[in-house]
Amino acid sequence: MNNIQQLRVQLEKVFEAMGGSSLSEDTMNAMNDLQQMLHLVIDDLAAQYAQELQGQIAVKIKELSKLLHQCSPTSKTNVEVEAEHILHPLMDHYECTLSALADLCEKTVLKRLLKELWKVTMHTLEKQVVLPTVADPRALFLNLTIPSTAQAKISSVSQSLLTNVSSQLPASKILQDMSKDSGLPERNLTPRHCQILDIALDAIKNYFHAGGSGLKNTYLDKSPELQSLRYALSLYTQTTDALIKNFVATQTSQDKPAIEDSVGEVSIQVNLYRHPSHGEHKVTVTVIAANNLKWTTTGTFRPFVEVVLVGPLLADKKRRFATKAKNNIWSPKFNETFVFLLGAGSDPESYELHLCVKDYCFGRADRLIGLTVLQLRDLAASTGGQIGSVAGGSRSGGAAAGSGACACLCSLGKRLHLDDTGWTILRILSQRPQDEIAREFVRLKSELRSSNEAGVPTTGSVPSTPRSR
Repeated sequence: MNNIQQLRVQLEKVFEAMGGSSLSEDTMNAMNDLQQMLHLVIDDLAAQYAQELQGQIAVKIKELSKLLHQCSPTSKTNVEVEAEHILHPLMDHYECTLSALADLCEKTVLKRLLKELWKVTMHTLEKQVVLPTVADPRALFLNLTIPSTAQAKISSVSQSLLTNVSSQLPASKILQDMSKDSGLPERNLTPRHCQILDIALDAIKNYFHAGGSGLKNTYLDKSPELQSLRYALSLYTQTTDALIKNFVATQTSQDKPAIEDSVGEVSIQVNLYRHPSHGEHKVTVTVIAANNLKWTTTGTFRPFVEVVLVGPLLADKKRRFATKAKNNIWSPKFNETFVFLLGAGSDPESYELHLCVKDYCFGRADRLIGLTVLQLRDLAASTGGQIGSVAGGSRSGGAAAGSGACACLCSLGKRLHLDDTGWTILRILSQRPQDEIAREFVRLKSELRSSNEAGVPTTGSVPSTPRSR
């Protein structure tokens, strides 16, 4: 890298000796292309060098994580002191590594290396300390085939989470099993841990800035890696209700798999009504029928529809209803109506209806056939007096402000689609085993259809829970 940087300097001198800006346009373009090529080569080499050091950095950050979780949430020790304590392994490593690099590298090359090491450090901190549960959330459903047994041994901690939530095991036991299988302790960051990490991040940033001789503060503050890490920390400090509200606001394409690969449809009618005097919202859902369910089974087929209201401030309210099961009908009619109450002052835009069709199985877990989501913001924003019925879930209709109605066919998919923000929220909530709402939400959003539709019941499944009207 030093040699290539020297080549760039010599090339610049040759350029000036040949006449500089007075050279022809073709010659100047050729020189600029050479400089750009050498610039990219240095960047590539710096990235390769940083990747070689990633293993060492990961070991030191693992030590940092252990020290962090040894910090008691009720400790009287100053958070600045604890932040300095947990940084010792990482900073000692950097003192040795960066001191040697400073002696060996030219200033320009050193800054390139510092940028790559900064990216590696921030990324590793996020994946190992702040969000350790899921290694790669974007690939979970793309490359994952989940077996029907809840006892299956899956190497990935994230896969273990998804395997067990679909079998309706208590979330506290799920996380204990995950910790046992992975050799990692439970990593539930407390608000104090987040404070310590926030101070530690400032210390690391100041170290890379080095009083102005290192990286610029503007670059460090605006780096996507630091912004992503700080955003994850900010979510950690939010309540479960706030996280669920954020999830509903940001996850607007959850039904994407249903559109791309439908496994059936659910015909429903939804009415959103706001009481004019006390402002309480009432959501009335009529499940009319399910159509063309794509499901094969060797036993009795007993499909039913489950409707769950998702949103904040529902801990003391009825959130889940289910229709009666029908026998051996692949386009069953239900005509059952359920009523959800949101409470006065609730914003319907923060809520959604989670719809899923399952095959009822007595004495063991029900099998998921398909699921989708209908967001109430579509009803609250609707205008006019017409009620539409359109395949794919197009909605229209409504009356007073805060009210709305729709009748639609909602396509069912094998899973839900979440973006990075959705997975971040889900991972954080999965680390709250004592929170019933968080447990239910994680189970709901991570559920997916098994590839073994007609599989024989396996040990480890839990009996179906009673479905109340």
